[in-house]
Amino acid sequence: MFCMSCHKEYAEGVRECPNCNQDLIEIPEEGIEVFEAMKPVKVTSVTNSIEANMIMDLLQNNGIPCIKKDNGPGGYMNLYYGFSVYGEDIYVDERDYQKANSIIEELRPDENSEQDILMDDQTDKADELNDIKTLDDIIKTKDDSYDNYPFYRNPRKLVRIYLAFSVIVAILIYLLRGILK
Repeated sequence: MFCMSCHKEYAEGVRECPNCNQDLIEIPEEGIEVFEAMKPVKVTSVTNSIEANMIMDLLQNNGIPCIKKDNGPGGYMNLYYGFSVYGEDIYVDERDYQKANSIIEELRPDENSEQDILMDDQTDKADELNDIKTLDDIIKTKDDSYDNYPFYRNPRKLVRIYLAFSVIVAILIYLLRGILK
């Protein structure tokens, strides 16, 4: 007889586990298979759920189980707006980390890709920040920090779009509520 709660084996005839008072089950001929829990390790971060789903499909097609987790309040934004500017993290089991990391590394852009050019521009702007002397210069450079990103990767623009859309919808609801009364 076997206890599923504490995973202990008892002699025939015992029907209840003395440790946890659970009903015991009979051990089948082939034995009982005990599964180990996943020990998640973060393998990469992505900007949106579309990228996360693509990478997860790739990993799962290679036999690597994985999960994703929203960063910050990104889960709430996904619920309300269907999109998050905070990105998502992808986790795999620690035993599969090396294999998963090598698969994801193959997806990284080439050396002269658009993303590398954008990163070089950001590095140049960081160098400019080191030369800044006045508060006016800091304010000017701080406002330009996301100019090279497309609008869907620029968190400031996305939040402004969501806020404007929410305000417009609230005004329309208020007006329609007044008309329908």
